[in-house]
Amino acid sequence: RIEDLRTDNTTNQNTDQLGYTDAPVDLHTDQPFIHSPPHFQLLQGIRPAAVGGESYVADAFAVARVLGAHDRRARELIATVKVRFHRKQRAFESLVVAPILGEGPTGDIVRYSYFTMDPHQVPFAEMAEWYRAYDRFARMVRDPRNQVRFKLGAGDFLVYDNHRMLHARTAFEGPRWLRGIY
Repeated sequence: RIEDLRTDNTTNQNTDQLGYTDAPVDLHTDQPFIHSPPHFQLLQGIRPAAVGGESYVADAFAVARVLGAHDRRARELIATVKVRFHRKQRAFESLVVAPILGEGPTGDIVRYSYFTMDPHQVPFAEMAEWYRAYDRFARMVRDPRNQVRFKLGAGDFLVYDNHRMLHARTAFEGPRWLRGIY
């Protein structure tokens, strides 16, 4: 299925998603709330925004390796503490409970989505340590030194591994149109 990511959405009935707005969308993986999230995604630039709309990606596995080299306990926690990823729309609801870094049906997988993550269900005595680890990982992926930024022009393609890479975009003005497929 081809999706047209544009503010005048005409192809997706679940229009309550950030991808159909001109707002910034922070780093995330797609569909961490389903058992088998799509593995590879292709995005094609059809019409770039007049202002803004830069895309960026971060390699979560590379960040996790660096984190583990400096703080093994933090790396261990993001790979073992289970997080609730939940999505509810008009005609769809799904919940997956899994660690941020874990194993999926096809191997290692990262699940990371601030807008589908439920409150953490960590025992109170472990909460401070968990939040410290989560915060450290989040700060590292948000560090521009760990990202690649670019603007997709008309006809440009981006193909990435949704089980490994986080993706995002900046806010924009004017019409912007990307076409995507898993």
